[in-house]
Amino acid sequence: MQAALREAEAMVRVDLAHGHRLFRDAIQLARAMGDRHSEALGLCLRGNTCFFTSRYLEARRWFTRALDTGQAIGDVRVQVRALNGLGITSKVQGDCGGAMEFFLTSLRLAQEHGDEAGRGRVLGNIGVLHAEVGKYDLALEAHLEVMAVGQRLALHQIHSTGTVNVVVDYAHLGEHDRATELAADYLPLLRERGFLHHEVVMQTHVVLCLVESGRSAEAPGLARTTLVLAEEVQDHGYISMLHLLLGRALHELGDFDQACDHLKFALAGSREREHRALERMTLQHLSQAYASRHEWQAAYEAAEAGHRLERTLHAQDMDRRVRVLGARGKWSA
Repeated sequence: MQAALREAEAMVRVDLAHGHRLFRDAIQLARAMGDRHSEALGLCLRGNTCFFTSRYLEARRWFTRALDTGQAIGDVRVQVRALNGLGITSKVQGDCGGAMEFFLTSLRLAQEHGDEAGRGRVLGNIGVLHAEVGKYDLALEAHLEVMAVGQRLALHQIHSTGTVNVVVDYAHLGEHDRATELAADYLPLLRERGFLHHEVVMQTHVVLCLVESGRSAEAPGLARTTLVLAEEVQDHGYISMLHLLLGRALHELGDFDQACDHLKFALAGSREREHRALERMTLQHLSQAYASRHEWQAAYEAAEAGHRLERTLHAQDMDRRVRVLGARGKWSA
């Protein structure tokens, strides 16, 4: 039964539809055999596949079923994974305080029962949540620990998650050389392990480092290569982010027409998926690109829309930070 679940998890990386069918069949078989531990794990893994294809409501239902089943049979490791899954779905749905509470409950269970793999997974997500409220120092601390856990236990997925997120943290902390050096060192191993989604995340942030460190001429080639991978794994958030970075790089290089095309694509994608932070950044750079083409009315309208969104997001960001740090403080007390 465990072999069937591993096969389904591996297949999801290369064929989503086939992977979903394998999970469905494996869960049904586990239920028919009375193997409730495998059934609970299968429910949790199916939640993961729904989450990474942006089917968040469906993911939440699978994680909830996995948690209920794990609690009924006393399977703590499944409970740890299901709570972690509920945390990541809460985060993307805007409930950062609730997400932190799910993560900290998962972390406490993992620590109490010696589940080091579960601890590594949830620490990674706690780090991402800190990054999203601008606490990149706390994020880096968590992700370095995730790297160490993955390396110590020889768990490639966890080690990869930690390493990629450390690159992301360095990029946002302005440590561009450290980010690009770590990414260059890790890329061959990442490709050997076949973690395409991790490669998309890491290489997108290398492009960010190139643009922000004055190396825009190097950015378009890498951005376009990474865009192909992002489309392959259907990560629409990173597709929009790569178009934004392409637009920024091309604007710096004086190609204002192509810059506008990529920025308008990024704006449409961020609005379609309600990615407000990305929309705000795109409006800012689109205004500059319009101004470079002397399209003053369009530049003004983009800037005004960006300022309105900035004011809204500032209030939301402050509230999110209070809820995240408040939830952590409650658990630390």
